[in-house]
Amino acid sequence: LMAALPELTAIKVKPLVWEFIQTPPSGEHCARSVLGGWFIVVGHQSVFVTGPCGFKATCENLDGAKAAAQAHHDALIRSAIVTQGEE
Repeated sequence: LMAALPELTAIKVKPLVWEFIQTPPSGEHCARSVLGGWFIVVGHQSVFVTGPCGFKATCENLDGAKAAAQAHHDALIRSAIVTQGEE
């Protein structure tokens, strides 16, 4: 997406803010935006992240899961932006 729209790289997207929620059995990390929520569950061997529009990913660690969620969030935001000349 970003290679096709280089002019959008100058647009900054507000980063997701993560919080830890105590839910059985181990809790989950959650971030919300106007688009919906992203949820991360740390498993024994993998980290699972879900988000709006059916987003699902399996990552090796928590930082990777947060990065995947942020990339998805940024792509959703940028996909709704109209650049000059596209109106």
